[in-house]
Amino acid sequence: MAEKKKRRFLNAFDIAILLLIAIAVFILFKLGVFGSQTKVANDTIQEITYVLKIAPIRFGTEENISVGDELFETVRKTSVGTITDIEVEDLPYYALNGDTGEYVESYVEGEKQVYLTIKAQCVVTKKEISAVDGQLIRCGESFNVNGPGYFGLGVVVDIERGDEN
Repeated sequence: MAEKKKRRFLNAFDIAILLLIAIAVFILFKLGVFGSQTKVANDTIQEITYVLKIAPIRFGTEENISVGDELFETVRKTSVGTITDIEVEDLPYYALNGDTGEYVESYVEGEKQVYLTIKAQCVVTKKEISAVDGQLIRCGESFNVNGPGYFGLGVVVDIERGDEN
């Protein structure tokens, strides 16, 4: 009869491969590949004030906006801050005057644009500012926002950091 060979569970080659995989995973984790998107430990959390322009706002919904409302980003439903000030203006449209060749400012009755001053807790790095929940806050950045009874596409038009003199 043939002798049965005892099979070892792991040999030296298997152990070496497992160690290499464990070291690779550890290095990738330390580099942040498997970590969270926001690294708050090395960054600072500050209160940032920024101005969000929503234009056009739907007819009559500007009356639903009030100081103290919390705004949410529409897709991820994350908070982007609390309204501290509201400015409502008529929404200008520019049309070319065929006779003079100049652009003329005109208005459509009832069309409004709203400037919302918003305070938010943000993660501030050397490269960017983002709300604690991850929404990037930078001039020109646009995102859809929801409030109680209104919504729209907002564009960041101004940012004030708390540490600026």
